This record gives sequence, C-alpha cells and structure tokens, in this order.
Amino acid sequence: LVVIIGVAMAAFIMGDLFKSRTRQSVNIGAVNGEEISYKDFSVEVEKAQDAEKTNKKKAQLNSSEVFRIKQNTWKRMVKDIIMKDELDELGLTVTSDELYDLVQGEHPHRYILQYFKDPATGQYKPEMVRQYLQNLDKMPRENQLQWIDFEKAIKEDQLNTKFNNLVAKAYYLPKEFAKMVDAHKSTEIEVQ
Repeated sequence: LVVIIGVAMAAFIMGDLFKSRTRQSVNIGAVNGEEISYKDFSVEVEKAQDAEKTNKKKAQLNSSEVFRIKQNTWKRMVKDIIMKDELDELGLTVTSDELYDLVQGEHPHRYILQYFKDPATGQYKPEMVRQYLQNLDKMPRENQLQWIDFEKAIKEDQLNTKFNNLVAKAYYLPKEFAKMVDAHKSTEIEVQ
C-alpha cells in the first residue's frame, strides 16, 4: 500500500512538473511563420505599462488603460514582424550617422524636439540633449534603458517614415482617373 501511494505521488509530482514546462512555452500567435510567445508578449506589456505609469506619474493603471496597452502592444508586435520582413526585403535601414543627426544634428527628430524643451520658453534646446547624453553613463540603469528604448522608437519612426514615403512616391493616379474621382466628389445628390 505504501509503495502504491509513493508511486501515485511521484506520478502526480512528475505530471505537474511536465505541465509547468509546457505552460512556459505557450505561443499566443504566429505572424508570417514567426511565433509570439506569451512570455515575450508579457514582457512587452509590462514595459509599456511601466512607461505609461512613468509618463502619467501614476502608481496604478485602471483596467481600460491596461486593456488599451495590451491591444497596442499586440498590434505593435504584429506590425514589427510584418514590417521587419518588408524593410529587410527593401533594404531600408537607419544608419548610425542618420540616427546621430536625428538625435543631435541640425534637424532633430520630432521626439527630441518634444522632450528637450526649455521649461521657461518652450523652445527646443540642443544643449539639453548634449548634456543629457554626456551624463547618461552616470544616471541610474533605468534611465539608460529608457534612453535605449527612446532611440529605438526614433529609429522605428524613421524607418516607418522612409517606408511611407517610398509607398507614397510609388503611387500614381492617372489624370483621367483623377478627374473621375473629382467629379464623383463634387456630385450632389438630393434625397427626398
């Protein structure tokens, strides 16, 4: 009887051990053959929630904010996978010189313009960027990771801009078709 109970307990424990291993490798979706694991999704959601809390200076987010963050994170992850394939195929990249110009150059990215303003005047101050970057290695690890994510966002936005410009310039609307579209827009219909 003791042996049977011992074997049953061992089987129960082994079964639970194998179940926990399979739970960790659960994928919640696949895009273009690339699987998205629950763990990766959770990590991205947690990062987005932390960023939202920091930006809104809140300790907790309400359920609608959490839901919105999860939806946006999922959409972003799917978009990243799809865009990565397209950008690789097209050969579009953001070089280190280009990123430097977007951060510290004469024509900074809109994110830089938004976050590095003089509090008194509301005007962009390039010295604030340089000063921030010079002191970055002395800042807490959290700030350094935040900067890496910030640069990543700038790079992704620049890639999206390049892609959108490429698509926009490739689009051609024949003159006759444009006239037809214009005529449809200007047609008035009277309903009784």
